[in-house]
Amino acid sequence: MLLTPGVFFRLGDNSSAMMISPSLTDTELRLDKGEATVEVAQLYPQNSIVVAQDGAKIRLAKTGFTISTRMTISFASTRVKPESK
Repeated sequence: MLLTPGVFFRLGDNSSAMMISPSLTDTELRLDKGEATVEVAQLYPQNSIVVAQDGAKIRLAKTGFTISTRMTISFASTRVKPESK
């Protein structure tokens, strides 16, 4: 699924997710079960993209992210901004 231009969300088999906010400038989704990855090929300054799972939230801050099921971040010259409550 294309979240915003340059940001791709891929949901694994037997997985489910909920789109909390579909806005292009304020996108938030929650992984409810299973596996998913998010790839950030291009990120614009006006975009706010948040991925949540099990009460934890992260905001995508830079290109190169890959986020998997347990919110493990694979770094490829990336930076994570923890979501404040």
